[in-house]
Amino acid sequence: EKVDISFVNIAHIENGRVATSEEVIKQLAKALDYDVDKLLAAADSVNEDIKNIIKRLPTAVPDFLRTAKNLTEDEWKDLTEQIKNRKKK
Repeated sequence: EKVDISFVNIAHIENGRVATSEEVIKQLAKALDYDVDKLLAAADSVNEDIKNIIKRLPTAVPDFLRTAKNLTEDEWKDLTEQIKNRKKK
């Protein structure tokens, strides 16, 4: 009821039978109190702000991700903290 979408359509989305818009995925994430990026990833999609970063840095972002692809979740968190701290300087 929080999202204007039928149960049938939700089932189709869950089973990958129908593609859905980023906006609907965002509404579902909000209604379910679920991380929007995780839900977008499950739908093989990426948040618009991430797309814009990739467009702005079309070589650097893919190179960085390929270099960091084998990091553990903890290593990603550490790297994120390092970048946040670097921005503060």
